[in-house]
Amino acid sequence: MVVEDGRTSRMMLKSAVERLGHECMTAADGTEAWELFRSQGADVIISDWLMPGIEGPELCRLVRDHPGPYTYFVLLTAFGDRSHALEGMQAGADDYLSKTLDVADLNLRLIAAERVSGLHKRLAEQDARLRALAEVDQLTQLANRHKSTEMLTHLLSLARRQHVPFSLMVIDVDHFKQVNDRYGHATGDEVLRRLGSILRRSFRDEDVVARWGGEEFLVGMYGMGSGDGVTRLYRILDAVRHEEFQALDGEPFAVTFSAGVAEFPVHGLDLQSLYHSSDEALYAAKDAGRARVFAAPSESTSVSL
Repeated sequence: MVVEDGRTSRMMLKSAVERLGHECMTAADGTEAWELFRSQGADVIISDWLMPGIEGPELCRLVRDHPGPYTYFVLLTAFGDRSHALEGMQAGADDYLSKTLDVADLNLRLIAAERVSGLHKRLAEQDARLRALAEVDQLTQLANRHKSTEMLTHLLSLARRQHVPFSLMVIDVDHFKQVNDRYGHATGDEVLRRLGSILRRSFRDEDVVARWGGEEFLVGMYGMGSGDGVTRLYRILDAVRHEEFQALDGEPFAVTFSAGVAEFPVHGLDLQSLYHSSDEALYAAKDAGRARVFAAPSESTSVSL
C-alpha cells in the first residue's frame, strides 16, 4: 500500500512498485489508509510522513497495535536528519525512504520487506502449530483435556447466565485393555481414532467433543438436558456396534462403550461436580453390564460455587 497525499507522487510510486512485480493499492491520506488496512490488510506500507489527519508515524503505531500478520512499514519523508529517522523507528517503522524517488532504493526496501514478512509468516505458522499441539489430541484430533476444560467452563458459564441446561457426558470404551492386549496398541489407537471421528460427526459444531485421556472421551452439550444426551449417545452406541473393526491380521472384532450423563444444574453447578456425577453414572452403566448409557440420578447432590 502506498500512502501519499500528493496525487502525482502517489501515482509514480504505485507505478514503480507495480513495475517491480508487486500488486499495489493506494490511499490519499492516513485516515483512508487506516480504513483500507483494517478491511484488506497489507504486506508492506510505504507512507508519507506529513499528511492531513493521521500522519505517517501515527499510522505506523496504529498498524503495529493491530492484531494480524506482520506488516513491513516504510516511512516516506523529505527529512534527512537522524532525529526524524529515529522518531520513525520508535513509532514502529522498519525503514525510511527519501521522497526523491529512486527505483533502486525502492527495490532494496521491497526485497528486505519480503524477507522480513516471510520470516514473520513462518514464525506465525510455527506458533500456530505449537498452539495446536498444546490444545489438540494428536491421535484423534479432538480437543485435549486442557483445551476442553477451558471450552466446557465457558459453555457452563454461558448456561448459568442464560438459565438453560447443559449436559456433560463421559464416554469410556468397553474392555479397551483387552483390545490392546489381544490386537496390539496400533489397533487400539485406530479404535480411538475412529470413535473420535464418529463422536465429532454426531454432535453439533457448538458442542465440545474431547479426548479426556486414555480411552475416555467427554462431550459438553449447551442447551440440552440429560435425556437428550442419553438418547443421542444410544444412537451413537448403535452406530459403533455396526462399525467393522479389524485387527492387523484381518480378524474382525466389535467395539462398544459405556457412558454417563449429568445435567446442569440438576446434578452439579460446576464442571468438577458435573464430571463427578457423570463419572458415577458411567461406572453404574459398566456395573450393569457395559454397552449402556446412564443418566445421573436426579437426587445427586449439587456442589455450590
